[in-house]
Amino acid sequence: MRNKARIEGNIQADGGLYVRVLESARVGGDIQLKGLSGQGSYVKNSTVGGNLQMENNRIPCRRSTTLLMATCRHSATPGA
Repeated sequence: MRNKARIEGNIQADGGLYVRVLESARVGGDIQLKGLSGQGSYVKNSTVGGNLQMENNRIPCRRSTTLLMATCRHSATPGA
């Protein structure tokens, strides 16, 4: 996702390689990243209006300096 992107709804990935939400992005809803198998995914220096869920990804997902309006949930990463 581009720097300073604006998404009014949700971002959802179930399977695939990776998701990267770049600096100053604003997501009005939830971000859910599940079952990603590629390089590390991250949410970096962004604002999320809803929940952030990162579940069962091959490589741990990261978030840095991200403002969450709701909750953040990480679950087990296979092999971690």
